[in-house]
Amino acid sequence: MPIENLLLWIGLALVAVIAVAFLWRLGKNHTSDLNSRDFQERLEEGVGDPLAEVSVEPSFREGSKAGLADMPLSQDGDPQQGESGEEQKAAAQPVQEELDFSSMEAVVPLPKGRSAPDIDSGIEAVVNFVPKEGSFDQARMRSLERRVAESRYHDLIRVDYQNAATGRWSHQSQGMNGSSQIYMTMMLANRGRVLDELTASDFLQLADHIAIEINADAALPDSQMMLESAGRIAEVIAHYDNALSMKIAAAEDFDQSAVKAAATACGFSYKGDHYDRCFAGTEVPVMQLWPSKQLPNEMELVLDIPLTSPAANPLGDFFAAGNDLCCRLGAVLADPVGQPIGSPMAALISRQLAGIYEQMAASGVPAGSQRARRIFSRI
Repeated sequence: MPIENLLLWIGLALVAVIAVAFLWRLGKNHTSDLNSRDFQERLEEGVGDPLAEVSVEPSFREGSKAGLADMPLSQDGDPQQGESGEEQKAAAQPVQEELDFSSMEAVVPLPKGRSAPDIDSGIEAVVNFVPKEGSFDQARMRSLERRVAESRYHDLIRVDYQNAATGRWSHQSQGMNGSSQIYMTMMLANRGRVLDELTASDFLQLADHIAIEINADAALPDSQMMLESAGRIAEVIAHYDNALSMKIAAAEDFDQSAVKAAATACGFSYKGDHYDRCFAGTEVPVMQLWPSKQLPNEMELVLDIPLTSPAANPLGDFFAAGNDLCCRLGAVLADPVGQPIGSPMAALISRQLAGIYEQMAASGVPAGSQRARRIFSRI
C-alpha cells in the first residue's frame, strides 16, 4: 500500500477516535447534571414542617429558583436587567399568599380543677354530701365552711367540691355558681394523733349537722371501721417512722451567727430552735439541722426517711448538704458515735435505705408519696 494512503487512513482513524471521545464526554456531563438536580430536589423536599399532620412542601413561584446560570447574560457577562430588570426582581421573590383563618377553630381552655376528687379512703374518714334537690349554692357552701372552721378538728378536715357546671373538683368553692356534690374527709391518724372514739363521734355529729343545714343526703362511714383503720395506720407509722442522723462536729464551739449564715446558704430556714429544709414549693421539712444543747461544738443533721422520694436521690442530697455545711463551718461529718463517714459506711447506709423504701412501697405507703407525706405529718 502506498505511503500516502497509509497516512490518510491513520488520520481518519484519529478523527474517529476524537469524535467518539467527545460524544462520550458530553453524555457523561449530561448524566452528572441530572444527578445533581435530582439531589437538590430531594434536599428541598425536607423543607416542610415535620410536625404537620400532612407533609407541607415548599411552594415557589416560577423563576424564584433562578440563579445566575438561568438568567440571560449581557455582553460583559453580567445578568441582563435592562428595562425589565425591576420586573425580573419582583418575579424572583416568593409571593405571600393570603392566610385563610376560616378553617381554624378557637382553642377552648380546659376548665379549672381536677377530674376526680382528692380523697384517700385508706387513711381518711369520708363523708359524701349530695343535694336533695338542685345543687349546693354559695350560701350553703359557705355554711359548710363555717361549720368546719368552728370545729376543733378543722386542721384534720378537708372539703372537696364538684363544680355543677364543669364537673371538675376543687378544694375552693370560690367562683362556683353551684356544686353537685361535696366530700368532707378527716385524717384517721398521723404522727401527731390517732383517731379515738370521742373524735370519731364528734366528726359524725358534725357531718349530721351539716347535712341538715345544707339540705343534703349524707353517706357516713361506720365509726367502728374508722377506729380499726386508725389503729392499722398507727402501726404503719410506728414501724416506718425512721430517720437518718449524722453529726456535724468541730474542734471549737460553733458561732451561732455563722451557723445561721451557713444553714441559710444551704437552703435551710430558721425555726426558732432548729433549721428546716423543705421540698421546693412546699412546707414539708425533709431535712433538719439541730444544734446540740449539751455540746456547743456539735450539731445533728437529720433526714426524714418516710417523706423522701427514692427517685430524687435523697441520700446524695443529704451527704451534699452535710459536706457543704462542714466546709462552711470548718467541721467534719461523722456518725452518731463520732466516727467520720467514709465510703464503706455510705454504701452500707445506701443499702439499708433501699430496703426501707422497698418495704414501704410493699405496705401501700411509698416513701415520698402524697399518702406518706400526710400520715407522717405532725399536725
